[in-house]
Amino acid sequence: MGAMHAIRQLGLQIPRGMSIIAYDDLPLADYLDLPLTTIAMPLIELGAAAVDAVVDRLQGHMPTDIHIPTSPRIVLRESTRRSNSA
Repeated sequence: MGAMHAIRQLGLQIPRGMSIIAYDDLPLADYLDLPLTTIAMPLIELGAAAVDAVVDRLQGHMPTDIHIPTSPRIVLRESTRRSNSA
C-alpha cells in the first residue's frame, strides 16, 4: 500500500505507468481502491509448520529447516497489466 501511495505521489498511474505486485495475498488486497495483484502463499500450511516448530523447540529439539513444497500462484487484480512488448 505504501508503494502504491508513493507511485501515485510521483504522478504515475497504476497500472498504466507502472504495474505493482505484492507477496502473500492478504484479504485486504482485494478491497483496496485499486485491487492489488499478489502472489498467494499457503498460509494454513505455513502456520501449521510454525506451530510445529515452536512445539519442537519447547520439547528441546534443535531447530531445523522447514520446506513447504508449493508452486507460486498469482492472483491477478487491477494493479498489473500485460506488457505491450510481449
